[in-house]
Amino acid sequence: MTSRSRPRAPGVRLPWEQLETSSTNGHKAGEDPHEVTLTRPFWMGVTEVTRAQFGSGTDDLAATGVSWDAAAAFTNALSTAAGLTPCYACEGEGEALTCRSAMDPTTCPGWRLPTEAEWEKAARGGRTTTFSNGGGFVVEDDIARCDGGLMLDNGETLDSIGNYCGDATAVAPVRSRAPNPYGLYDMHGNAIEWCTDGYEYSAYPDTPVTDPWEPDGDGVYRVLRGGHFRSDPVDLRSAARTRGNHVADTETVGFRVVRGE
Repeated sequence: MTSRSRPRAPGVRLPWEQLETSSTNGHKAGEDPHEVTLTRPFWMGVTEVTRAQFGSGTDDLAATGVSWDAAAAFTNALSTAAGLTPCYACEGEGEALTCRSAMDPTTCPGWRLPTEAEWEKAARGGRTTTFSNGGGFVVEDDIARCDGGLMLDNGETLDSIGNYCGDATAVAPVRSRAPNPYGLYDMHGNAIEWCTDGYEYSAYPDTPVTDPWEPDGDGVYRVLRGGHFRSDPVDLRSAARTRGNHVADTETVGFRVVRGE
């Protein structure tokens, strides 16, 4: 099911920075603000991987129904095709496919899934507001509004940047909404995206960390970020985080790729 072609969408180079994660409105347990320092630049795909790129179709709809293992194997195929070291050790195929991290992802030269910290840096677009367009919720009830046209406190709408329960019934073609300040599309909604991290902890640390990532842990749960086309607005926040079983392949789950320098 994997494609060996490189992503067609160009990548965006994101430099290292010191990132203060934010407990913005809609804050949930397990999203404790803490200082994160990323010491290495990385390239991130402008869009989620599409069905055409993944080999599951011929269109620019975000590829969904993708397990964590299948996403990791796809990045390995990209690395091999480019003559780069794969970041994951995979075995089996089809429903028997299993993958695990082969090395620290922040030092791997090949294509891979983003760490959770890299994903949030990219999603924020250099901002600490609830959403990358500078907006936040006007009133608490807005966190679960699904009637479309949700107005944020900066006069922008959530619908302009996110495909979510407000007006969506299915995954959309990539680039259907406006990009964030880094030029990345669909960081809020459309397909919820796999990160490389295992999900073994319920809350962030309360001390500064550098180049963090959570190893495979029990090998069952992986981090998912960004919300999807059925999500409530609260789950599209840059800080929102959840988990999924690594074999989960529901129609809401997709991914994008990154590569370090």
